[in-house]
Amino acid sequence: MPALHGDWALALKFGEVWAIPVSGGATVQVARFIDRIDTTISYPHFDIPANELRRQLTPDGRRLVLSVGEDLSGTPRYRLAVVDLDGGALRQVVRDDADLIRPAISPDGTKIAYVRRFPTGSTDRFVDDGLWVVNVDGTGARRLAPGAAGLFTWIFGWTPDSKGVIFDTLEWSAGPLVIDVATGTRTLVGGFVPRDWLALGNDFAFRTGRSPSIVAGLSSKAFQGEYSIVVANRAGDPQRTLVAEGNMFFLLGAPRWNPKTDEILYRHVMRLSQMEFFVADLTGAHTRVPLAVRPYLADWTSDGAGIVYLSQDVTPEDFSKIGASLAGAVRIAKRDGSADRELFSFSGGGLSDLVVVGYP
Repeated sequence: MPALHGDWALALKFGEVWAIPVSGGATVQVARFIDRIDTTISYPHFDIPANELRRQLTPDGRRLVLSVGEDLSGTPRYRLAVVDLDGGALRQVVRDDADLIRPAISPDGTKIAYVRRFPTGSTDRFVDDGLWVVNVDGTGARRLAPGAAGLFTWIFGWTPDSKGVIFDTLEWSAGPLVIDVATGTRTLVGGFVPRDWLALGNDFAFRTGRSPSIVAGLSSKAFQGEYSIVVANRAGDPQRTLVAEGNMFFLLGAPRWNPKTDEILYRHVMRLSQMEFFVADLTGAHTRVPLAVRPYLADWTSDGAGIVYLSQDVTPEDFSKIGASLAGAVRIAKRDGSADRELFSFSGGGLSDLVVVGYP
């Protein structure tokens, strides 16, 4: 990448990471690797969770951890690698006989949490070896929590103090909990994330130095109940509901803190082809953001005055298309929806993730 100054939108397109300067300029391909949903290869693994940039990026936007496929005679194994966005170097962190997936880097940049799975052969199913953690230099790998037969481990991210990992071992829904990396103590977070919605980013967002520090999109029941946007001071603390949706098929999720205020940008999903974004404050007041082209995922600019988003270019009607062909362009608009324009368009779609980083 060129000198890291100003706002950059990092976008994931199959096994490609692209950097788009928000203020204008040349778009740069940061990395190219074998990703589990890369349909341009002959052996995509749709049972392996996709990379998600926001959870895998250090808060300063300097390093990115990826789960990358290594081609072993037509059967890839997924390893952990760290991309140095300052210099473009890629360094392998952990390499063993299992698939290392769903990585999340700690906010202090010292550790990586990940899920370890063993392929079982022709059925293409996996034996879940549980939640692991390793130092970012590849040393000290150890298991924090074992897997369970017939279930799979899902990582939501780290707590802001880098002391705990939010995760669950689930079948049809997740009841997120925090495990203390040093002691192994577990604390229930409260609320549920139905499995069908996990791939749509119904997740957590954190901030430091301000209270509340956590915002999440959760359901009141293990399968599908009332969806809500909740805030809390810490994971496991009492939650306060800001916005609720009684229709069990209308998902509220993908929350993002405004970098400058207490406002939260979040997504309202009615169906895969109909998604809207709203801004809520801590009183629960919320306003729809009228984005010009059908949005899929969005984030704030570093000054909190604009919104960068992925726009859909197809109308998918089944979950098999999630992350494979939903979005085709990166766009920017003011928070009231005005001045909406395209920053970059990707032929053939394939955009599945987005994060905006503001560099000094």
